[in-house]
Order: sequence, then structure tokens, then C-alpha cells
Amino acid sequence: MCYVTLENENGKEFFAGATFEICEQEDAFLNQKVSLTYDLVNINDCESIEPCGKTRRENIITQMRIIN
Repeated sequence: MCYVTLENENGKEFFAGATFEICEQEDAFLNQKVSLTYDLVNINDCESIEPCGKTRRENIITQMRIIN
């Protein structure tokens, strides 16, 4: 999971968790109006990047689509 900064139509910023695939495409979504899809997924819940066998359920952005 990674984090994205979003801005609503009133200019208020907020942060949300997203898949790595979405964060890798940040330039494509920058300054665009988007539609978001959230899903409840298992997230690795370890202190390091190494697998530890612990997970937590979290609602994150799994799809982001540019709209006109």
C-alpha cells in the first residue's frame, strides 16, 4: 500500500491509501478529475518490508479513472 494526496472540488486536500499500481501512475492522474473505487483488502502489517505473517484489513483505492 502507498498513499496518495487527493483534492476535492472545494480545494480541500486529504490522504488515502492506494495500490502501488496507482501510485506508480501518479503523473497520469496529476491535476485530473478522477473517479475512485475503494475495496477492503488485506495489507501487510509489518514494521519492515520483510513478510512477517501479520495482515490487517483496510479500505484502499484499487482503481482510479480519469473523468471529463
